[in-house]
Amino acid sequence: MNTDRASLAFARVCFFVMLFLSTACNRMDAGRLEAASLATPAVAAQPVAAQPIAAQLERTRVPEERLADLEAQLRAEAARIQMWDRNAIRYD
Repeated sequence: MNTDRASLAFARVCFFVMLFLSTACNRMDAGRLEAASLATPAVAAQPVAAQPIAAQLERTRVPEERLADLEAQLRAEAARIQMWDRNAIRYD
């Protein structure tokens, strides 16, 4: 593969620009992570409002019912696919 000097120079310039930009982005991300980690302990130190146990149970009941419903649908679909697979004609 023949490449001229201008193409190689352009590729090198693009590489160093990309390297510079990625380093700058990594430094910005590190600064944001550091700022977020400094703010996190203050948020975690705040006391959680005490809720009655009945309210907590009610909050978890709905997702648990939804999970049970989805698991039942998954089992039914798996059984349907397995039955279809048993009835399929094999041409191996």
